[in-house]
This record gives sequence, structure tokens and C-alpha cells, in this order.
Amino acid sequence: MSFPPSKDAADQNQDGPLAQTGRLLKSLIQQPAVVASIAPSSRFVLQKLAAIASDPQLRRVIELGPGTGGTTRSLLRELPLTAGLLAVEMVEEFVQHLRRIDDPRLIVHHGSATHLRSILEQYQWPDVDLVVSGIPFSTLAEADAHELIQVIHHVLRPGGQLLGYQVRDHISRYAQPYFGPPVTELELRNLPPLRIYRWKKPKTGNADEQ
Repeated sequence: MSFPPSKDAADQNQDGPLAQTGRLLKSLIQQPAVVASIAPSSRFVLQKLAAIASDPQLRRVIELGPGTGGTTRSLLRELPLTAGLLAVEMVEEFVQHLRRIDDPRLIVHHGSATHLRSILEQYQWPDVDLVVSGIPFSTLAEADAHELIQVIHHVLRPGGQLLGYQVRDHISRYAQPYFGPPVTELELRNLPPLRIYRWKKPKTGNADEQ
């Protein structure tokens, strides 16, 4: 069942592809280490990510690096009415924009995904069903990347999923020791082309079970 966030006309204009691209370019110049792309994700990428969020069993979902909010809105349109979405973003301009999304299921947290453990404690989320990550793992310090994947693996319930949409394959290198090999899909209809990586935390403790 869909639950589209309400907007007024001014919000719709500010959420258009050109406006999102402008915000991304500005932030890329100011903070090149934390912005993953020069353009918002294409509708083809958003459709594939959102399809996973239509699972009626989802209750708690984390989005890491939501950026200008295109993925956030797509997830909210598909998530069950009873689900919660915790979006963790460290670019202040993006955070201000995300907080204008009118949806009671959305929590926007201004901070770094590398502090995910304490963030989840703050909101009293003991576990999660789905983690969607757009943060560029290629820019993370190796120790931070390993710690983040370890925390994600810990908080995902058995059967929960990790989705990463990335230009480079660093997330796969960090995640495989914990989750095993991913299911990978190349999406060329995006600027730049990227891969969508998917892992499912096994219910049996076998990292090869997908």
C-alpha cells in the first residue's frame, strides 16, 4: 500500500531533477569526499531500490546517505504504513531539504553513518529489516568502512537485507567477509552507471545463503 508524502507546489519545483542536480554539484564542490554523484539517481535505479521496500513485513528501514531525497521519497511511497524510515545524512543542506518531506514515518538524522551504532541506540531501534546505502564506501577510511559493515550486519535481523547502490565496488569488498557474495545488477541507465549490490543476512548463520 502506498503512502505518498504530501507536498505543495513550491516543494515540487524544488524537488525537480535540475534543482537536485544543482544541490549535488554545490555539495560535491564543497565536500567532495562525502557526495557520491554529480546527479540524482535515475528513475530506473529508484524503481529497483523501491521494489525491495514494498515488502509488507518491513518495520524498520535505514537509509544511509539519502542525499537530495530521491531515494527517500521512492522508499516512502512503497513502505508499509506501519514502517519507519531512519535517514542518516551528514551534509547539512541535504538534511534541511529532507526535513521538509511531510511523512510521519520518516526520521532524518544529521550525522555520519560511521556513528550508526550510537544513532540506533538514540532512537531505540534494536534491529532493522533493511539497510539501503548510497554513501560512497570508496571515500571511507578502511577502519570506518569495516566498522560500519560490522554494525550493519549486527543490527540486521536474520533474513534482513543490505542494499548498496555504488559506482565503485568497495562496498562489496568490505561486506563479503560478513555477508558472503552479493547479488549484483549493473544499471547503465544512470549518470554515472552504477551497480546495485544486495545481500540477505542468512537465518542459519551461513554467509553463502542468499
